[in-house]
Amino acid sequence: MAERQKHIGTFAAAMTIVGAMIGAGFASWQEIWTFFGFAGWISIFFVVPLFLLLLLTIIVALKTQAESFFDLGKFCFGKYAILAELVFAFCCFCLLSGMIAGLRTLCEFFTPLFLISFCMIGIMLFFGFDGIVKINTWLLPFLIVFLCTISIFTIIDGSATAQAFSAFNVFKLSGNCVLYVCMNTLLSLPVILQLGKSCRKKTLAAVVACSLICILFALAVFALIFSCEPKNEMPILEICFNKSYALGIVCIVFLVIATLTTIFSCGLELVNFAQKRIKNRAFCVIFVLFVASLFSLLGFEKIVECVYPILGALGFILFLIALASLVKKRNSFKQLNQ
Repeated sequence: MAERQKHIGTFAAAMTIVGAMIGAGFASWQEIWTFFGFAGWISIFFVVPLFLLLLLTIIVALKTQAESFFDLGKFCFGKYAILAELVFAFCCFCLLSGMIAGLRTLCEFFTPLFLISFCMIGIMLFFGFDGIVKINTWLLPFLIVFLCTISIFTIIDGSATAQAFSAFNVFKLSGNCVLYVCMNTLLSLPVILQLGKSCRKKTLAAVVACSLICILFALAVFALIFSCEPKNEMPILEICFNKSYALGIVCIVFLVIATLTTIFSCGLELVNFAQKRIKNRAFCVIFVLFVASLFSLLGFEKIVECVYPILGALGFILFLIALASLVKKRNSFKQLNQ
């Protein structure tokens, strides 16, 4: 697999990173509403810090040259790598459960769609990393265009009701910005780590990916400002259905695609983790999806509001340790060559 991944282009790598981050939480604007909705207009000014933090965390992840969570654990924690891997597996499990909960919410109008999508997830987990690269390269541009279009039309059609949003708290917003970046980086780590040795222009791919994410973020914040306070678990879905039923259905299709790619990235890491203990891959896939489905019954909104900030804190700690390890190893390398 590593041999096939050596020639992944910059655009494909960038699309893969963006696809891993734009799951049900981001694409539905639930994450953005949870972390930034309370601040109203001031959230716009955090686009630049968001870009810089996101770029830094992604580059650090790529520079570690780890290809899996276990490799990253060895890089950061040495002989205690197994403990780190357990923490990583827990994070992936929470994210996977959140995405499954989001998928269930999206498929409420047509239950068979959830069952079909769930079966597709299991099948996708057998194809490996190459599958998600192809999916993101071909389908993600359509999702990006859709999100931009909905945001722009929401802004154009918006009213002054958004001015009722609560006053901002700069200290809380700054902390949320850090947690949000670390949470999203942690969410996409299984994919980012795979790209570490397969993409030659890592920095350029990271810049392109971060630019796209921040543009979508800014448009989403503006759209939320110009719309009413959402009463649905997925604000963008509520906005689309308010415009027309057909647009709501189209929105569901795009959100399902975004959710499936994120489920795949988290599920793949968990299946690989389980397969080290249980050799039967089919059993691992079924076991991981079954347990995550049970946890997902907590509900999409509750998982995003209660669990995602915790994952952000864990991601922040991981980032600091990885950065310190990079600096330490670079200094050691310089001393050996003096």
